[in-house]
Formats: sequence, C-alpha cells, structure tokens
Amino acid sequence: MADKKITELAALDATPDNADILPIVDDVAGTPVTKKITVAKLLGIEISNETPTGTINGTNTVFTLAHTPSPAATLKVFLNGAFQTAGGEDYTLVTNTITFINAPLSGSVLRVFYKY
Repeated sequence: MADKKITELAALDATPDNADILPIVDDVAGTPVTKKITVAKLLGIEISNETPTGTINGTNTVFTLAHTPSPAATLKVFLNGAFQTAGGEDYTLVTNTITFINAPLSGSVLRVFYKY
C-alpha cells in the first residue's frame, strides 16, 4: 500500500468488518503522522440489551458492565423499561460500574445500551 495512492486501491464492496483497518492522518495541524485505526475503534462497538452483572435483590446498588462506555454519555440505562438518569439522579457511572442511588427491587429487569 505504501507505493499506491488511496485512489488507486480497490474499493471494498462489502460492509466493513469491525476488525478492518483504515489509514488515518493524526495531528494534521501540527506534525502529521499516518497511523492505523480499526473500524470498531473509529465507530465504537454498540452493545444492545446487556444485563449488567450484580444481584437485583432490593439492597444491592452496584452493577458491572462488560465494557467501559466510550464516551460515557452513550450509556442508556433502563430499569423495568423506564429510562434512568445519570449524574446522581438515578445512578452514577465510574468506568464500567453503575451505582444506583436506590437499589433495584427484587424481580426488576435491568438493561443497558452503550458504545465502547
């Protein structure tokens, strides 16, 4: 690839895979350096309908996600189908740990959606 212009490369006719690699020029305004980035890192991988780990028993407030949301604002938390508000109103998020202000009651359903 180093000897070809990007316009001379064959086009990808399929949907890119998360592991596919793209060239990217970093620090264009300063000292430009060509680097590589995966499609997954560029777009973020979406997690849908994950059930965080942690016991829903009316006393436990701490639940763990499989990954750390990036950016954190992509995290959407639903408790029994109701959207929960971050920032201490309903829960807080630190890395991949959700801490609820009030413990979810036994039998509750907790689902999350996010990118990482």
